Amino acid sequence: MSEKKDAAAEGGVIDAADYMDELTAALGRHGLGPDNLELVEDVHDPMSPFRKAACYKIEKRIVLKRLITAEERAGVMEALRGFDPRAEQLSDPLLFLKHAVLHEACHILWRYKNCNECDAWAFYEMRL
Repeated sequence: MSEKKDAAAEGGVIDAADYMDELTAALGRHGLGPDNLELVEDVHDPMSPFRKAACYKIEKRIVLKRLITAEERAGVMEALRGFDPRAEQLSDPLLFLKHAVLHEACHILWRYKNCNECDAWAFYEMRL
């Protein structure tokens, strides 16, 4: 594991760029690829301040915040903890990012699914 990945695993900042190969491989299992994932400075969503990823369904594009702090990750995990006990898995940086990306992929692939359904699907797909 790289020094950056070690720091993220110990609670530091996650740099999503360090995990692009793994994230695009997870998307590839669902017919999406590197062109469908873009790293951005921030994901603006006044309705959900903990949001670190979003999708544009028609464009089949997922945006993911490149740098995610420990506080931001803790906020997402706390929000999910009430819905799914598997949220503890997200303490692992790769699983945190993979869940975020797969959640958004679910919205693209199955537009009618709500956020809870996409969370459940993402947790299921993370096992692969």
